[in-house]
Amino acid sequence: MLLTGDYSQLYKAIVLLEEARGFSVPIKMFLMKLYCYMGAMDTCTDLYEALAIKHIQVESLGFLPMRYIQAVGSFGYAGQFYRTALRFYYSCSKETTEYVIQAYKNGTFHKITEMIDFAERISYSLNFAYIIVDTHMMEFCTTIHSVEKAKEFFSKEWFSGLPYSASKLEAYCDKLTDGRNLTVFEDWSPPHRKMKPEEVKASFELECHWLRIRVNILQCLKQALGLLEVPPAAPQASPQEHTSEAVSALESRVRELSQTARLTRGLRGYELLKQREKNPLLPIQSPPPSLAYMLLENNLDELVVQVLCALVQIAHGEQSVNDTLQQAIKVAKSVQATMRGVPDTLRTAFERVSQGDMDIQTEHPYKIMTRTHIDLEKYVLFMQTARRRKKKKKGQSKEMSVLENELVEFLKELQQVVVEASRQFKPLPEFGKLSKNLSELYMKNSDAGPDKQDGVSDKQISTESDKDQRKAAESVTDANKTAFMSVCRSVLESYSDSFQAVHDMVVAKTEFINSIISRLGGVV
Repeated sequence: MLLTGDYSQLYKAIVLLEEARGFSVPIKMFLMKLYCYMGAMDTCTDLYEALAIKHIQVESLGFLPMRYIQAVGSFGYAGQFYRTALRFYYSCSKETTEYVIQAYKNGTFHKITEMIDFAERISYSLNFAYIIVDTHMMEFCTTIHSVEKAKEFFSKEWFSGLPYSASKLEAYCDKLTDGRNLTVFEDWSPPHRKMKPEEVKASFELECHWLRIRVNILQCLKQALGLLEVPPAAPQASPQEHTSEAVSALESRVRELSQTARLTRGLRGYELLKQREKNPLLPIQSPPPSLAYMLLENNLDELVVQVLCALVQIAHGEQSVNDTLQQAIKVAKSVQATMRGVPDTLRTAFERVSQGDMDIQTEHPYKIMTRTHIDLEKYVLFMQTARRRKKKKKGQSKEMSVLENELVEFLKELQQVVVEASRQFKPLPEFGKLSKNLSELYMKNSDAGPDKQDGVSDKQISTESDKDQRKAAESVTDANKTAFMSVCRSVLESYSDSFQAVHDMVVAKTEFINSIISRLGGVV
């Protein structure tokens, strides 16, 4: 996502850091943070690999790409990053056992306690839990096209093996540890502007609640799918009893999800994040803003809860379900109305460049970019949230058919909202041609004269008596433009990949909704 307002200074800061980075680890880390914040995940992953982050550094430094990589739609890079990180976490258990045995043989018994403590801390790492949940959420949102695939997904062994029950989840989250090393960034700010310890604690608490929300949503999905088909009744139980148990389980999960969202809004970390909304990069050591804030501020939790409540109402045969569904659609439309995709001015400029219409008198695309905000994170989160609607109960009564008809109409309307939102995020013109023409545009602009905003103006240069100084000034200006072009290219390339990935997710989502509608239509 690009920042709101005129943030060309941020681009210029990245240009300066790129020129100075060399082999400097702190500068590379700072660049990675800025690129993550802008959504340029291609460059971010390159920096991550250049830093050769491995073993325990995955735990202490991996939080930066982990927070953004899926949130901006870079699903391909997210899959690679998650697999690499999970290898470290899974290998820790095996290696720790070997180290304990070796310490026992060598008689260094004090090391045994240290190894066991380390293994426990890693097994309850917030990053570890975050990656596991995000991996499954990403797989569900990008690969599931039908109800059958969804049921198969939740029947896998991994789901039953994770602490997804209500009691286990609470106990698991209470043991979570924070391995993020936020002090890796040097900060020369005055004391009153530096990150405070209570901010780190508040951020960790907020992320734990975000994990609870995501897990509860996954569990609600599983419970809702359980209503699609009632399992064969045991000799001592009737199908109605099995249905009642499934509805009760879903109802319990919905209450827990709603309660967790309500408690999250009251956290100290949530209030701190609201205060930092306009300056999320300051102080420099501050942790990345939590996605919990975006979910709750846009009422996406209410969207999920309203729809799940409607499923429970349909199962109970309540006539008030239509009001609940209308409220859910109202929330979905309000979120969709606030989304900011690629603005027409930027898209038009890109299209003109890609077609070779390079009028240097018009406003250049890279200048428009520095004043553009693209809600990639909000859009991806909305797409993931808007998927959670599925239910079919085997009721044969006319009253139940009417309720299910209302649900079908809701699903169709929701599908239209999703498609309407996706139009703002349609892929950009062919990137290879666009990048080539952008380079030519810069060359023409350079020939026309130095840009007063990026270098030394003509008036300033004309006052110089030394011709060598003028030549040096023009050389610096051209170098700055080339570096600036490189940064814009990195952002554009990442956006192009993200838009395509999110477009594919929308296709999967609409197919999934059609699968649910066909299931419901079969009964009605």
